[in-house]
Amino acid sequence: MKKCIVCLLSAVLLLSVLSVTALAATTVDEVGIITAYPVAGENVDFVFSVYGQGCRADSSVNSGGFRNGIRWRNVFTGATLGENDVFQVNTMYEVSVYLVAESGYTFDVNSTQILVNMDETTSYSYVDNSRNKVLVTLMMVAEAVYVNRVAVNGLDAPIAGEMPDYLITPESEDTYRLNPTVSATQQGGVTWYDCTAQTYITVGTKFQADHVYWAEIHLDARDGYTFPLDAVGYVDGRMFSSAGAGESIALVVDFLDGDGKDHTHVPSQWKINPVYHYRTCTVCGEMLPEEDHIWSPKYHTVDAKTHAYQCARCKTYDTAYPHNPGAPATETTPQTCKDCGYVLKEALGISETTAPTAEETTAQTQETTEATTEAATEATTEATQGETQPQPTPTTQATEPADTKNQEADSNLILWILVILGGVLICAGGVLITVKAMKK
Repeated sequence: MKKCIVCLLSAVLLLSVLSVTALAATTVDEVGIITAYPVAGENVDFVFSVYGQGCRADSSVNSGGFRNGIRWRNVFTGATLGENDVFQVNTMYEVSVYLVAESGYTFDVNSTQILVNMDETTSYSYVDNSRNKVLVTLMMVAEAVYVNRVAVNGLDAPIAGEMPDYLITPESEDTYRLNPTVSATQQGGVTWYDCTAQTYITVGTKFQADHVYWAEIHLDARDGYTFPLDAVGYVDGRMFSSAGAGESIALVVDFLDGDGKDHTHVPSQWKINPVYHYRTCTVCGEMLPEEDHIWSPKYHTVDAKTHAYQCARCKTYDTAYPHNPGAPATETTPQTCKDCGYVLKEALGISETTAPTAEETTAQTQETTEATTEAATEATTEATQGETQPQPTPTTQATEPADTKNQEADSNLILWILVILGGVLICAGGVLITVKAMKK
């Protein structure tokens, strides 16, 4: 019986301590997690970064398929992946990450927002009842490998009176191939367009003098590969931009006339990709020499959630990262991002009544003086006239302070804290008394 009483009192004591701790904890507001995207043909990456205030990655978890607090799992088969495994194209994977709250912070599934690679639909759950540790999960499909560069050789320039050339060779056929379609205007992945006549020429038609031609080279991506919008193409060493994306693209190769003469390029506006920026000729479409991005030394604000480095020339942004919140907003100071200065939360403002200006104080003083002088004059006149009137007995009327409600709210909070502390002390006393009784 004595042991039961001791256990009961200990449980009450523990609950009281946890209640006080919960009242003092701060809820983690927003967390950003950056992981590698699953790309078909690439090895699994177990590195990730956490951005935000009040929590960090729990890299101590290294069991159950987790490595440094992160796990990749094939959703279709349920198998967990190791560092030597390779992502498969068009396969869905689940990435799971453990986060742990810093001292003085806790998670709240109703208010804490966690983004993985800027995806706001991320789900997470508590690991235990302490709310100090969560497991974050996100589903992603393995993307096909990008083919950023293609090249073909052997395309002859048009010459008046000669037949068009349809015999070309890809530089590599591991990731892409010539489109195999054969039609009245296409053969060997090549079509020829007569810009002067504004029509595609049929196979077997000879070039005409003083006509402008271009050749279209059609390429298809192999299984597990895809073309980005900014794929670069080379035809016999000359650089050209591509048209299309995804499973197939076309390279447009210009020729001024039937004698194969070149022309002066007219540069377009800047175009961009993640590595460099470039221009194309607005007449023939040929890609002009590219230039590397010139990244800014500091982060620039992208939007309300992210910042990134910005190219000084073409103004494109590098990889975007979540804002890094600074100190919480006060009455006079806003909360800003420590990296780019973006205002995350405006200053709270001063809650007390604004003090009157000097002009308002002077006007109030003047009104008071005038009222006092007028009252004194009236009293003197009544005394001179000898008029005596019975004065009513003054009554005291109780007035309620304006901040009674605020005082009551503060009193209730203080009373609640005192009750909890009192409960802790009572429980502690009970435990001591019981222990002494057991010794006797």
